Amino acid sequence: MNKYIEKCLRICSEIEDCKETIKFENQILTGYSGKKLCTALQLFTKELVNKNNIYLEIGVFHGLTLLSNASYNKESTCVGIDNFSLFNKDGNNKKIVEDRINKLNIKNVKLLDMDFEDALDNLENLLEGKKVGVFFIDGAHDYRSQLISLLKIKKFLSDECVILIDDANYAHVRQATKDFLASDSEFKMICQAYTKAHPANLNNDEKKIALDGWWNGVNILVK
Repeated sequence: MNKYIEKCLRICSEIEDCKETIKFENQILTGYSGKKLCTALQLFTKELVNKNNIYLEIGVFHGLTLLSNASYNKESTCVGIDNFSLFNKDGNNKKIVEDRINKLNIKNVKLLDMDFEDALDNLENLLEGKKVGVFFIDGAHDYRSQLISLLKIKKFLSDECVILIDDANYAHVRQATKDFLASDSEFKMICQAYTKAHPANLNNDEKKIALDGWWNGVNILVK
């Protein structure tokens, strides 16, 4: 086993043991995610993102994962893709994220207000010669959106990278991951963790467990 894989497995173990203090929700940052998931994003970015690559996520919403990661890893470039078309009845989500960036004085974040497929199709120009070291998928969770995200990102990934797939409790999300792995032997799953159900369907005690953990399940892949 090479050192890169060993490093990724060590991070997964550290997350489960909760050895790292993370930046999570506060009076400014709120959203829908679990502490272990945010920890994973922050620790993988710390280890795998450098001057030659970036952290990239699909699905920004109110910015909890993107901004907590950027705040924790101030030297890393953190990019979020979202056209703010979902869960945005009042049309304020992008402004909420921009206001939080200003309040937290975060300088290492870039928002791409685009459909995720358009962004991935034009990523070569948007990356300006860099690669993706950590890729987080938390956009539309239908089967096609999940699979197409994985297929389109492949050529932009750095040699040592990790992909984190949110909401893996859903069967169609897991199926997309399974089909992607079956299509390319270069990628392997090193961690899968699930919760009892989506937190919206849990009682208060169960929801706290999900909030302290992986929220609605996660799959973690390495190249």
